[in-house]
Amino acid sequence: MPVTANKLFRINVSNDKLTATLSLNGDAPTSTVSAEQIEKEIADLGICIDKQGKKNIAKFAAELEQQKVPEVTIAAQGVPPKHDQDGRIEKLYESPSEESEESDASDNKTQSHYDRSNIISVKKDQQLLRLIPPVDGADGTDIYGKTIAHKLGREAQMKTGPGVEQKGDVIIAVMSGKLECTDEKIWVVDKLEIPGDVDFSVGNVNFGGEIEIRKNVLDLFKMHSKSSITVHGIIEAAEIHAEKDLNSLGGVAGKEKGEISAGQNINAKYITNARVRAGQDIKVYTEIVNCDLACKGSLTIEKGPLVGGHALAFKGVKVKQLGSEADVKTLVEVGIDEDLRLKCDKLTPEIQLLRRKAGKVRQVVEPLLQNQKYLNSEQKEKATELIYLASELDEQAESLTEELRCEYQKTIDEAVFEIEVTDTLYTGVTIRFPRIEAFITSPLAGPLKIVPRKIEHTLQILAIDKNSGSKHTLIAGVTNDPMWDTLEKLFGPLPDPADKPEEK
Repeated sequence: MPVTANKLFRINVSNDKLTATLSLNGDAPTSTVSAEQIEKEIADLGICIDKQGKKNIAKFAAELEQQKVPEVTIAAQGVPPKHDQDGRIEKLYESPSEESEESDASDNKTQSHYDRSNIISVKKDQQLLRLIPPVDGADGTDIYGKTIAHKLGREAQMKTGPGVEQKGDVIIAVMSGKLECTDEKIWVVDKLEIPGDVDFSVGNVNFGGEIEIRKNVLDLFKMHSKSSITVHGIIEAAEIHAEKDLNSLGGVAGKEKGEISAGQNINAKYITNARVRAGQDIKVYTEIVNCDLACKGSLTIEKGPLVGGHALAFKGVKVKQLGSEADVKTLVEVGIDEDLRLKCDKLTPEIQLLRRKAGKVRQVVEPLLQNQKYLNSEQKEKATELIYLASELDEQAESLTEELRCEYQKTIDEAVFEIEVTDTLYTGVTIRFPRIEAFITSPLAGPLKIVPRKIEHTLQILAIDKNSGSKHTLIAGVTNDPMWDTLEKLFGPLPDPADKPEEK
């Protein structure tokens, strides 16, 4: 807006009062005017002129003197206010897609579609969000020297729901689970509910809490839970692990690729063609067919058979049928602990190495001991050191041997050496207890209890009719398992499973 009435020039002030422009009042100059006169008239308006403004005014006046038409120039310039930056929310967790992109960038590999999940899993005490405070701005000054107040920034705000809490400027998870977050609220749920199938719309899942899947887990998907997993539909050729219980209400159809495992118990309608591991019991309602199965508890099938594959149960087996009329090869091991086998494989080489080292040291020191009277003080000291070293190596070997011996005794004490068949035991089945096994050559009708027993100091396997009490000795032989030979070589004769008192 023009604020002067000078016939030669005029001053326009912007609406925000931050700029004053100097321009010719007309199409052509009719006279001249000094820079000082222009400055005085501007100053009389209360406008503050800075150094740049004075330069611009001087140039304007010089062009007038040269009878030139000067361009519009800035006579005065204020300082605009710098408004506060609003507070913001910094995300401290990574979504699955972000993790995948980082992995892809580092590995230069294409991400599997199975890994593309929209589920955000967080851990207890994990930092989720940081509330960044507003960034301070500064007031401005208009061309009249008056202060222009800056706008204050808004604080960042986020409501917290269950499973999270705010500590200072950080929001953290107070439990493991699934993260839920909107623009206004954040919370964590300890149970992940998947309403449909686990397919490409869900992706692989690694979750810190309980998982419930309403339908099926499709081929090649992976599920991991630090708690329990319940699947209402069928588990196909997938990889499922629950650190607590795994419940498959629809059954498991592994297609020779599926793997299921649980830190505690597995309960299923049926299991076929899968690898199965349980830290405690396995209970199946209808059947187990062609599986590689192991559990540290008991194995129970309520209504049907155990057919084909390899089943290892530390605390006994109870099934309706064992094997099938088709004589399908089926191996059942009872009272054998996989942990003992792993510990034996690990410790035995260490024990043997320590004993060999001790033997070599004694070979060196023995000639010295036989000629002690000819040894000088330095040689005697060396001999003493070697004797001490050999004793130390022997002690280490004996300590590991004792550890292994205790593990074996624990196995014998805790194991249940019993198989119960309520209907039929078919041919083609191999029954294995520690150090003895029997191959079934003719069907036996149940209900039967199959146990290892010593008969005239010889370890045998008996099939006991639970109705009549009659006993049938199965044709048995020594188990072809090198672990037992290794253990006996390490610490002598072992107690037999038949030496364990029979449970009432």
